[in-house]
Amino acid sequence: MISGDYHIHSRYSGLCHGKNTLSELRDAATRKGLKEIGIADHGLKHLFFGTDAKRLLKARREADALNAEQGARVLLGLEANLISEDGLIDCGDLSTLDFVAMGYHKLVAAPSAEQARHFTLPALFRSESQKDAFTRAYIKAIKRYPLSFVTHPGRDICLNVLEIAKAMSDYGVLFELNGKRVDVSDGELCDVVAKTEVKFIVNSDAHRAEKVGEVSVPMETAGRVGLPLERIVNLDKPAILRKPFEEETKE
Repeated sequence: MISGDYHIHSRYSGLCHGKNTLSELRDAATRKGLKEIGIADHGLKHLFFGTDAKRLLKARREADALNAEQGARVLLGLEANLISEDGLIDCGDLSTLDFVAMGYHKLVAAPSAEQARHFTLPALFRSESQKDAFTRAYIKAIKRYPLSFVTHPGRDICLNVLEIAKAMSDYGVLFELNGKRVDVSDGELCDVVAKTEVKFIVNSDAHRAEKVGEVSVPMETAGRVGLPLERIVNLDKPAILRKPFEEETKE
């Protein structure tokens, strides 16, 4: 049983990619015994499902109002998109957020035509030839931003997972095991567990209220690869996530 689920999508996402209101998500979490949830809608540059600054401000006010009531605490985060080979992400103003996560998603707007040619367009086609470039981009983002965790490492893109996990360990970033599916092999995860000290977070990636807190897939994976439960930060107590507005982004 997890105490907090920090990767949940809401109706504040573009095109209502998440199907429920914050209140509905909070109520579902409370019924399931969770102490805390994290709303992490897609970053601002996603062409279809991204949130925007206006919606984030509205979500901030709603989360604060819900937190004045009884029930699971609501944190407002963002699942920012990696958008360039230089490690840029589309996080916007961090002052409204309780945490920032980062992942790769297809169909994001590049910051320039050059980055579209070199990064976002090639990334549409999963290729081993791009593995080193995308691994470097992940590591640059990990070093540059006050990230709490990296979402679903390996989804839709080839990465050197061990090197990314080493960077996460060095910079205090959590490795997410995602509730929909784990996108790296058991062998890769065994290496990460054995050769790094990175800590993990298990999240549902829920897009509907009924999926909040559902982490059977990552927990089964953790068992197969021998991941010690004490390295999963949100099992017996809520996770302590980095406060993005208290740290400087490194340009």
